[in-house]
Amino acid sequence: MHKYVLKRLILMVPIILGVIFIVFTITSLTPGDPGRMMLGMTASQEAVDKLNEELGFNDPYVVRFAKYLGNIVRGDFGKSYKNNQPVFDEIFARFPTTLKLALASITVTILIGIPLGVLAAVRQYSKLDMISTVSALFIAAVPSFWLALVCILAFSLHLGWFPPNGIGSIAHYVMPTFTLSVVYAASILRMTRTTMLESIRQDYVRTARGKGATPAQVIWRHALKNALLPVVTSMGMSFGGLLGGAVVIEQVFGMPGLGTLLINAIKMKDIPQVMAITIFLATLFCTIMLLVDILYAFIDPRIKARYTS
Repeated sequence: MHKYVLKRLILMVPIILGVIFIVFTITSLTPGDPGRMMLGMTASQEAVDKLNEELGFNDPYVVRFAKYLGNIVRGDFGKSYKNNQPVFDEIFARFPTTLKLALASITVTILIGIPLGVLAAVRQYSKLDMISTVSALFIAAVPSFWLALVCILAFSLHLGWFPPNGIGSIAHYVMPTFTLSVVYAASILRMTRTTMLESIRQDYVRTARGKGATPAQVIWRHALKNALLPVVTSMGMSFGGLLGGAVVIEQVFGMPGLGTLLINAIKMKDIPQVMAITIFLATLFCTIMLLVDILYAFIDPRIKARYTS
């Protein structure tokens, strides 16, 4: 197991380097320059050129990329063009908001998606199966920003149940969590239903029934455990997507998380901030997927035996 974890950690290095190269190249090709963004449209061209020269923006692409990689190796990710503060100071200040939203959303996703998926598979072709499957397909096709706007109109402006924006209390997280979780729950529900339909037809399920196991034991103890592997993978990817992909929802609900910070940094062409957020989220996603692979060993003993052999 230790060798496997070490191998995966080493493989993360080229992945992160690839992400750095792609994002750095894209930001370099986008129009505009940080000097103009920082000084404004009324600043003189001489002042803008001077600031760009100080920031190293006028250097060739290869020189800028090599300097950036060298600074990363030394632990220097640069300072934000916006406030001249270390980029990770702002990231660590914003990350708790995004993490709370992601944890709440993935929890609700699991509580909705897995039980409904299991029940839909066990009662295949029933009214519950038809309603849950059709609802999941409909919700999966609905854009999250549209659902967020509908929630604001219905539950905030008309009913006044929840605040429309901010992060001051738990109530501020209800609508963003609902908006994100129902979309991901629809995917988890369909995935769980599919894997459960395959699992309940296996020989070991018939053997468990022949030995006198109750229907609940057969479903929740035998069939579900073997059907969880692809579901766990999907949940890990969903959680990683929630950490880095809640950009639109944070914007709609006015939440000062990483998504809002990333959008503002892109608008300002704040390259150090954009790069730092991207590296942080890429590393976080790779770590989550590593933990998912390790979790496989606790779900399926065969995988654990392969790791330890």
